[in-house]
Amino acid sequence: MKYSKIFSLLFIIVSTQVQVRAQSPTAATDSIVVNNKEEKNRNVMLNASDAAKPREVNIGLPASTGGTEIFEDGLPVVYYFWPHMAYTSWCGGTSYGKSNLMSLSESALLSGNVGYTLYSETRLGEDKLGAHLDYTVNHFGAQRFDLNASGKITDGWYFSLGSFQNFDPGSINLPYMKYQDRTQIYKGALTRRWNEDRGEISLLLKHANNVSGADNNGPFTYVGDGSVRLLDGFDLGRDAYMPSDGTIGYRDIVTGDTLKKHLYDMGYSHNNEIGLRAKYLFNNGGLLTFNFKYNRAHSGMTVNALAGLSEVTEDRGYTSGDGVPFAGYVQSRYTLYYQGKIDDVMATAEYNQRFGNHGLRFGLNQWYSSTELKAMTSNWAHTVKAGPDPLLYQGNAYWDFNTGGEYYNGRENKLALYVSDDWNILRNLSLSYGMRLEYYHIGGESPMNYNTDDHTNDRTSGFYLGREGVHQTPFNYNWINPIATVSAHYVMLKHFGLTGDYLFNRQRPRLENFGGQDFANLDPVDVQLARFGVYYNNDWFNVVSTLSYIRKTNYKTRSQFTANINGVDETQTAAINYDIATLGWTTDMVLSPFKGFQLHYLVTLQKPQYKNFDTRLSFSDNVVRDFSFSDRKVTGVSELLMEIDPSYTIDKWRFWLSFRYLGKQYINKPNTLFFNPRWETFGGIDYRINDHIALSANVVNFLNQKGANGAIGAADLVTDANLYQNYLMSGSFIRPFTTELSIKIDF
Repeated sequence: MKYSKIFSLLFIIVSTQVQVRAQSPTAATDSIVVNNKEEKNRNVMLNASDAAKPREVNIGLPASTGGTEIFEDGLPVVYYFWPHMAYTSWCGGTSYGKSNLMSLSESALLSGNVGYTLYSETRLGEDKLGAHLDYTVNHFGAQRFDLNASGKITDGWYFSLGSFQNFDPGSINLPYMKYQDRTQIYKGALTRRWNEDRGEISLLLKHANNVSGADNNGPFTYVGDGSVRLLDGFDLGRDAYMPSDGTIGYRDIVTGDTLKKHLYDMGYSHNNEIGLRAKYLFNNGGLLTFNFKYNRAHSGMTVNALAGLSEVTEDRGYTSGDGVPFAGYVQSRYTLYYQGKIDDVMATAEYNQRFGNHGLRFGLNQWYSSTELKAMTSNWAHTVKAGPDPLLYQGNAYWDFNTGGEYYNGRENKLALYVSDDWNILRNLSLSYGMRLEYYHIGGESPMNYNTDDHTNDRTSGFYLGREGVHQTPFNYNWINPIATVSAHYVMLKHFGLTGDYLFNRQRPRLENFGGQDFANLDPVDVQLARFGVYYNNDWFNVVSTLSYIRKTNYKTRSQFTANINGVDETQTAAINYDIATLGWTTDMVLSPFKGFQLHYLVTLQKPQYKNFDTRLSFSDNVVRDFSFSDRKVTGVSELLMEIDPSYTIDKWRFWLSFRYLGKQYINKPNTLFFNPRWETFGGIDYRINDHIALSANVVNFLNQKGANGAIGAADLVTDANLYQNYLMSGSFIRPFTTELSIKIDF
């Protein structure tokens, strides 16, 4: 009852105003025009880790597992990234007529997301017949075809058809997969326009298939001073670190069947989607938009995590496939194989209109998702070399099935009302503010222990739903998630001014939080971001410099901690909660000192720290130990970041470079081990033959840095860095040196 009263009161308040999206001010020409909806100059599609998806843009918090959120035609490509990753059914490219990076506040208002969002719109037909082709190859043999054709059928009716095909064998020589990324996306749009194009409605169809099976891992030596030394006989970025048969054993978490499957089949995802996109421009300047889609998907993927690298003797139980005892280095693997069945139904309606010096907006989300997820885990091992050999442990090729298994069958629903106003108060003062009030429902069932005294659903080896004592635990919750943003811009002098903004975003547990053995932590996750800065701009120089503070509460995770007890390494898994807070300073500038030349430079100094991070652990010696990592630097997040993007255009030529500097990153929570800084580099030459044809030659990682990174799982309790001098470990790496050629044809 109290929720319905809140919504009724809010509806009465916003219904007394005319709602509009921000537009350029119509006051005097010297009034300030501030675009707080987009983030500029971030080259989000230049990703040093993966060519198939946008990069994660730093906000002072650890990178999201799902990466940058992607919007398509006013709605998220996927309701939630787990278990349906957006990049399996979205490609960017010629089938999209518009794309930009939404600001943090805009992302929060439109979706409740914390982070930047890549916004895209499907290319629709116009009066003139158009065709667009983008064909790209690289020297590893990858080919990418991106084609779109659009035009007019008859008066008022238009079409658009597109196809994206990716044939990427990857840089690593995996013998069991011809293509480490094979993506097929087909899009179609039928559009009807009327009343002098004031009204428009489009029927959108999409079908996508994706197979992903890359393994960007390899061994190297951690020297001890932050540097790594490559392993003799192993070419990081080229040699395979997976056995050649490409199969994984697992136990189905529902039926209990023990199965073996090829990684190609395990990494298969597909989805079918139907949508509507409509808008109408009223005579009073008001714009009404409506977006709807239904998506049905099956998602499959494996994560073949590196679980530890150690040296063993012949008596430790490891043997080759023919039973000969093995001595030497062993790479342990932990495979998570998940299958998801997802049905998403999402709709957003929005009305925008200028009202004097106000730009008002009123929007309504109704997003629903139903998901059944099976996540199976297994342990296995192989030798440490290029093209490794699988190893048996105590006679088993795979063991400890489903010790980290997950299952849930549930639903989420978001009914959200959002309102914003871009207000030009004075010629030199503007204020943008907004609010999102989200009614959030989650419900379903999963095999969780209801309390700490219940161990019937513990994930012991061989766990599955049909095992004696295992039972489903229902859950059903309703919450209100408030989100608020405000930003102000004040012009003090002709070219100089002040800017500031604040964001509060509350989130609640997702279905994935109910998949493990322990009942989900229901505490809210609150994010607060505050920034204050100054800016200066003229005809050739634009700069903004800001101080920022961001804090996110209640990170919920299960972490492994290893201690050496009487000469033997023991690992404990603990469910922990903590906060992260980051104080930062960012300066972003664009210089255009002479015709054709432009330089973008961005530098960030930040101090990401754990807060309220305390845990109590007990190992086999029964000694209870208290550990605190509060005020330690967050692992995997650099304190110094730089982006340097020069470009020069002359006649039909454009030359460009992009450098990204990532400062020192800590490997373990006590901050005794770290990786040295690294560069991520890109460059290219573009040549436009005529108005219709352009050629490009691009290079990824032209400094040929390996970018080795990862974690030493056994080191999270280690305070003596000398224990890890010349330590053999394994980790991931960035894309190796890659050359690309492309041709773009537009008619």
